[in-house]
Amino acid sequence: MSKHTNKSTQKWTPTPPKILTARFLGMHGKLSVVVCYAPTKEATDEEKDEFYKSLQAIVKDIPRHDVVCFLGDFSTKVGNDQFFSPQVLGQPGLGQRTENRKLLIYFGLMNDLVVGQSLFPCRDVHKYSQASPDETTKTQIDHCPISRKLRSSLQDVRVYRGAEGSDHNLMITILCIKLKKICNKRTAASPVFDPEKL
Repeated sequence: MSKHTNKSTQKWTPTPPKILTARFLGMHGKLSVVVCYAPTKEATDEEKDEFYKSLQAIVKDIPRHDVVCFLGDFSTKVGNDQFFSPQVLGQPGLGQRTENRKLLIYFGLMNDLVVGQSLFPCRDVHKYSQASPDETTKTQIDHCPISRKLRSSLQDVRVYRGAEGSDHNLMITILCIKLKKICNKRTAASPVFDPEKL
């Protein structure tokens, strides 16, 4: 993070095995960011359900007045059928939808979320976040669900190619939120002892 963002961080909490929560102080409220890595499609249904239960438990612990933003690899293809859930999805995505899609959409409906990158029309090359080594299969599995009340603050979400050393492309989310520096109250100085008198 930048130094300015670091000064606005109230706390961060790792939740094993693959979830991290951070809370930031803003000028007009607080922002909670949840970074997660969902089980892949090869995982069992129990593992997937357990992940979303853990995610839901974290959402319940976040104060209601906070604005919530999720970032991460949800290992799901939302597909190009936006009529499945227009409340959560905007523009069509890439590829055929997978079973994990239902879990993400139900999670979005329960928490009044909308998938960020589905709000902005862009070329397919700026949608896919993972490619096979031979570049024959390209998928869109990284997503940015955000609170619906944060929708007007979301400027853009797109994928940029060129990250080295990974089969994932870099997804960048631009939010227009003013953060506030946390001022720590000064504590009284500790008394100075004279060792000669002890």
